Amino acid sequence: MNRFVTVMLLTGIGLVVVLRYTDILSGRDHRSAYAELSDLDTYYAPTERIWMDLEPESVQHMRLDSMLTAPRDVLYTEGSLIVSDHPVRILRFDSTGRYMNRYSEGQGFAPGQLPDYSDVFVDDDAVVVLSPNGRRMMRFSLDGNLSGSIDLDFLAIYGVSWNDSLLISTLIMNRKSPFQVVSLGGIIGSEYGQEIGNFGSALDVTGRLTRRESGGLYYVFRYASVLLEYAADGRLIRRVELPDRQSIEEGRGVKDGQGNTSFRAPNPPVQYTDVEYSNGRVYIAGSSRRTSGGIAFIDIYEVEPWVYIGSVRMKHTPRGLSASSSSVYAAADTSIIRVELPH
Repeated sequence: MNRFVTVMLLTGIGLVVVLRYTDILSGRDHRSAYAELSDLDTYYAPTERIWMDLEPESVQHMRLDSMLTAPRDVLYTEGSLIVSDHPVRILRFDSTGRYMNRYSEGQGFAPGQLPDYSDVFVDDDAVVVLSPNGRRMMRFSLDGNLSGSIDLDFLAIYGVSWNDSLLISTLIMNRKSPFQVVSLGGIIGSEYGQEIGNFGSALDVTGRLTRRESGGLYYVFRYASVLLEYAADGRLIRRVELPDRQSIEEGRGVKDGQGNTSFRAPNPPVQYTDVEYSNGRVYIAGSSRRTSGGIAFIDIYEVEPWVYIGSVRMKHTPRGLSASSSSVYAAADTSIIRVELPH
């Protein structure tokens, strides 16, 4: 995880304390927002994971120790893998792990450089890179040539294609909604996802999102065991309760001898690191410290109708996912792991 995201997470923890205190003064109650989500069409995943028994040859480790420091995400597109690495490196490999090219001219604020990045995604055959500190969105051709750069007036976290535009998640702060629509020309459009701001806390803006072919959207909270499904027009249509059944715990107020109240931020034992949609399936990666030694997992669901298929147990926490057909790619440790799943 790069320095920017780490700082944002620490800032979010602090904001949980501030926002919780503000909520108490204003009478805002996250539980009522959760009750609103409870009115949605809901799928409840089993509370016990079913671990898939995969053949050893179906799990392949592409070790890239000499090239990668701490890969944060991986994208599979047109037979190649685009890997986001720490601190500010975005590299492309072929399916065997051979280096092909990079995106940007290195770290910095000069034209073509990136001071940082928070997400990399593919839109209409272009590789899009979000730079929060640089307040920029940059587009590259697949072979690494810079094709355009757009200045942003907000901190962009994650993004996906959205109809003829882009949908970018942002830090909520004073905003009502975390999803901002941005046209390919940089024009700011509609906002979506107010339910996330109502339900979650400042930490939840770091939740991940993925898009399906129909234009719909899936969003998984990082610290709450809930996945939300949006229609192509931005309507919230479904809630999925994940196996861990973890909810956001509010910071508890403690008074000192002078009557001053302080709040302790939550420290959830379960984190969801990514969500990916491909060919009618949703894949959710994460890790849990609830069991002895902890576990890392990829949960798999069919979505029409919603059915829990099973889970793949991982040796290291998958920090990012990509999928193509029955193959799932995970960025973990200094490797890209390919898991071949049964059809």
